[in-house]
Amino acid sequence: MRKLGRVTMSFLKRRIMTSIVYSERRKLFLALALVSGLLFLLLHTIIGIRLFSRPGGNTFTWQEADSVLLVPREISSLDLLNTKLRDAANSSRGAAIADIYTDYKNMVQNFGHRKASYDRQYRQWPAQDSGATTRAAELGGGSQGGVSNETLQTVLGGTTPQQQQQQKQATGASNSNGLPSCVDRHDILGGKFKPVMTELSPDALSYLFRDVTVGGTYTPDSCVPKEKTAIIIPFRDRSSHLNILLLNLLPMLKRQKVDFTVFVIDQQLPSIFNRGLLFNVGFLEASKLGPYDCFIFHDVDLVPINDLNFYHCNDGPTHFISGVNKFNYSLLYRDMFGGIVSFKKKQFLEINGASNMYFGWGGEDDDLRVRVVRRGLKIVRKYADIGLYDMIKHGRENSNGKNPVRGGLLKLAGKRQDSEGLSTIRYKVQGVDLLPLYTRVTVTVNMTEVLETAPPYMDKLTKSLLATDANNNNNSNN
Repeated sequence: MRKLGRVTMSFLKRRIMTSIVYSERRKLFLALALVSGLLFLLLHTIIGIRLFSRPGGNTFTWQEADSVLLVPREISSLDLLNTKLRDAANSSRGAAIADIYTDYKNMVQNFGHRKASYDRQYRQWPAQDSGATTRAAELGGGSQGGVSNETLQTVLGGTTPQQQQQQKQATGASNSNGLPSCVDRHDILGGKFKPVMTELSPDALSYLFRDVTVGGTYTPDSCVPKEKTAIIIPFRDRSSHLNILLLNLLPMLKRQKVDFTVFVIDQQLPSIFNRGLLFNVGFLEASKLGPYDCFIFHDVDLVPINDLNFYHCNDGPTHFISGVNKFNYSLLYRDMFGGIVSFKKKQFLEINGASNMYFGWGGEDDDLRVRVVRRGLKIVRKYADIGLYDMIKHGRENSNGKNPVRGGLLKLAGKRQDSEGLSTIRYKVQGVDLLPLYTRVTVTVNMTEVLETAPPYMDKLTKSLLATDANNNNNSNN
């Protein structure tokens, strides 16, 4: 027993001494870490003061601010810089960063909010305007990072000197009688491209596309377009999607030398979203504002990825989509006629426009196709490798649930074509706003008034729709 006691005591002594040693080591480690941290903070403060000091009131370039704040070098860095600088202005880095942020806001206000035509020197930006190219680099591109000036030229619609020469050869030289006609030339376009799926602020977009005049109108200055095109976008509460679409679509239209105006048809709450009816609204309201020959109806969440997909009208109504990434770059079904379609003015009038009966998601595209086929018009479709689109990911809005009677409506599509559509539309215009990159037409729709225009044989279907609308209103009130 004594031997066992001695062994036990010896073991306990060793454990206690070991614990003391480890405890001292831990204390030493913590002390060293604390000292290192203090030294790091001191060094960081000294460097920060030197980096952000502004001797003589000099203003930092945005490249310098960008590199200091470690903003990623991509086209989206305008908004990222905005966020970084706003956060930094409230931090311990002090007034210097706040001054940079103030300069940034002033820059956006000076360039982003202009609502008039810009000098002619900007029309071929960035190829002919070195100053604009420099400013573009400061806004989030340039040779210092991941997006080169050449890439910016492609994304934002600029052309290289070689492409300019090819375009001159394609259109021919101007003569005393005026400009030549614009022609489609595949060899001066880039074909398939990777879209930029990053949202830019409206200020940044209006700065980048300042050759687009107020209301969203662009006319090529090197040739005479063969038609005047209205881009109609049915819309509700999708501002981020709209900004992404415009970032990719506008430069493509410019490269194709399309004479276009963008119309955003904004249906206000609380009525259920009605895409087909908004087609009719866009057609009528755009026709009031200009002599448009071609009407392209464009979903806000579909971004083109091939600039050989020419945005023109043809001898027949045209379906622009041959494949979407959501469906592995194929169509959901063979006869699909949704997403992006175009009509000449005469064609849309001939089919009596789109149906006004489809409140909620689904059915209006197939109804529109039935109207086209019944009038004997041949649908034009794009080649499989041309009409490709990427869809912006999103959920379905509560105000755009599935239409519960879409199947019944579709069965009667042909029967009611002459008695319901463009000729019987009901809506109220709340405002027409000429914004920097598009004309916004704000409308309200009264479902009861619209359904009252339906033929009598549709009473059962219209009552079902009204009941659905009443349930939605009760749920929203609760």
